Amino acid sequence: MFNESFAILSAYFLKHLAASIAFLIPLIFLWSAGRRRVKSKGLIYVFSGFFIGFLAQLIGGFLGAYVYQLPLLPLILRQQYMSVQEIAKTVSFYNTVFDAAYLSALFASLMLIAYGTYKLLKDLTESSS
Repeated sequence: MFNESFAILSAYFLKHLAASIAFLIPLIFLWSAGRRRVKSKGLIYVFSGFFIGFLAQLIGGFLGAYVYQLPLLPLILRQQYMSVQEIAKTVSFYNTVFDAAYLSALFASLMLIAYGTYKLLKDLTESSS
């Protein structure tokens, strides 16, 4: 049971790790652009947006998999002799909290990226004029 449980939790975490890598790759490119002395306030916003997206997926995936054990939560609660209704309420609550956290982080991340892109383009058009 331990190996199967660990495999299930690891698969859940790997899904979130893959999503966090989608934020990490542009973050690395932006970091290297920042090291080349690209001066724009918009770049800071875009960098912050990708960083928040990366951390939210990574930390949320780790907490969901290894701390709260979301994929195994119904089984764990059933072993504690909880009723089906209580299990459904508890699992629904935890899933809703984690989904709200992911969506909030995604919204904040994308808003920062969009605003940073706007500022970056505005800085580029003002410097070329």
